[in-house]
Amino acid sequence: MSTLVNGYEIKPGATLVDADLRGAVLMGAVLMGAVLMGANLWDANLRGAYLMGANLRDANLRGAYLMGANLRRADLRGAYLWDANLRDANLRRADLRGAYLMGANLWDANLMGANLRGATLPDTVYNINDLPADLPEPTQLKLATLLVHKGDWLEGIGGWLNDELVLVEEAESDGDNT
Repeated sequence: MSTLVNGYEIKPGATLVDADLRGAVLMGAVLMGAVLMGANLWDANLRGAYLMGANLRDANLRGAYLMGANLRRADLRGAYLWDANLRDANLRRADLRGAYLMGANLWDANLMGANLRGATLPDTVYNINDLPADLPEPTQLKLATLLVHKGDWLEGIGGWLNDELVLVEEAESDGDNT
């Protein structure tokens, strides 16, 4: 089943390279494996969209509403996600290398196994416990809005947050991680 949006056929596996989908309403759209390289999805509503394995490399998703979207194993390398709402999104094993996430909302997003190397995260809102063990450079995290306190134990990451907001190795623990 497919739908036409801004003259583009929206369906699983669609090829939408450089498509202009600014402001498109794609709530719950099924775009599994779609190729959206360089697509302009500025302010698009993709709430609950199914984009598993989609290629969104270098796509413009500025201000996009992706709450609850399934982006598992999606290729988001170099994607522009300024002010995007990814709350509760499934980004498990997504490739976000070099993605620009300034002001993005990643609260309660599933980032297990996601690759954030080289991603830019200033003013990004997320729960530190949602971050994968493969964290980007600590200097990039210093600019982010970390919703934890120094000295907090980072469950699933196996480290403590020190005064400079960088990860340090776990010291001998007495089992009390509160």
